Amino acid sequence: MYSLFRNTQSPRNIGNLFPPERPYLIRMFNDALLDVMQHYHHYPKRVESEHVLCRILTLLPRRWDLDDRRYLQYIDDVSEPISRNFNFVSPTYRGRVYEDGVTMGRMTDEIVIDHHRGIPEDLNVQGAWRFWEPYRYLHHTRYDLLLPVPNSRDNIQGTVVATIDIPLMALQYRRWLTFQKERQADQKEAVFRFVGGYLLPNTVKSYLDIAIFNRLTRMANGKLLRRHPSTHPFYLTDYSSRVDNYCNKILENNDKRNNDIETFVHSTPLITETSLFTLMQRLPVQPITHNNEWAIIAARLPYLEYIADHGIVASQGDRGKINDLYETIMESMIDRVFTGVGSSKVIMGFKARLQRLKEVIECKGHGW
Repeated sequence: MYSLFRNTQSPRNIGNLFPPERPYLIRMFNDALLDVMQHYHHYPKRVESEHVLCRILTLLPRRWDLDDRRYLQYIDDVSEPISRNFNFVSPTYRGRVYEDGVTMGRMTDEIVIDHHRGIPEDLNVQGAWRFWEPYRYLHHTRYDLLLPVPNSRDNIQGTVVATIDIPLMALQYRRWLTFQKERQADQKEAVFRFVGGYLLPNTVKSYLDIAIFNRLTRMANGKLLRRHPSTHPFYLTDYSSRVDNYCNKILENNDKRNNDIETFVHSTPLITETSLFTLMQRLPVQPITHNNEWAIIAARLPYLEYIADHGIVASQGDRGKINDLYETIMESMIDRVFTGVGSSKVIMGFKARLQRLKEVIECKGHGW
């Protein structure tokens, strides 16, 4: 299974059919993303002071005596106990499901993986810190395209898997404090204004392609797509109809091909990411241990379900990769990787999805 998520090019990745609407949608959504982020940079979203991200930032020292690179390393060294205290998942700590959510509301089960991505490439680019993404979604279950900024108060059921880069978040906050000092703000800005003005609004970049993937999946499975009202205090164009036409063409193109699963993920184009394959590359590159395997599988499950349902042809395709996927599913079920990570309802939900995935692969003539 893991070969599908490695940063390698498929030898069969030739002649992909990208719908002609894609360049237009890329331009429009890039403008919309910028509009949303910049608005909330100036007018922060309301966030409770007890928000998990606020509480983490209040625990981290500023260390103004260190330059940015040394500060990133310092926070990397001291943040592990904090990460464990907040039940974030890592190769050395099992963590738990936040059944009351972290960013998307109290009815959302949220899994947070502690993953430090190192020094950002644009560290020394003036103003680049405003658009850093310390909190990034690997998967969520929403499909509305009006770029909602999460505020932990939405009453929408679902599941979220995200990564948090605590050193990058600490550095971004320190840059923001410096920015406030330089502009001689009349009052001292509280940490919740930073969380509501930068951390949460910047998640819309990782939100978008997953929402489009969710629309694509629902359309492929014949499920209804409800319209959602805008949550912004300004007008934002709704491109849902255009995206649905775009998704229809993707489904038509994939139906015409006799793809193996690797080619299938390469030939499913998205918007900010090139394809479903590059969306999968967001999954953290870290050692897979018994502690974090359950969270990695939870992040991959929606993509694997889509591939199994629509990318695997009965008794055809690359049996090596399909059987690799099947073997990983079987090992996960035998090892009971989800034991102890949340309530029985959450655990049974993940187990049922693994069982269904196993049955789909077997029905198509693959597996042991």
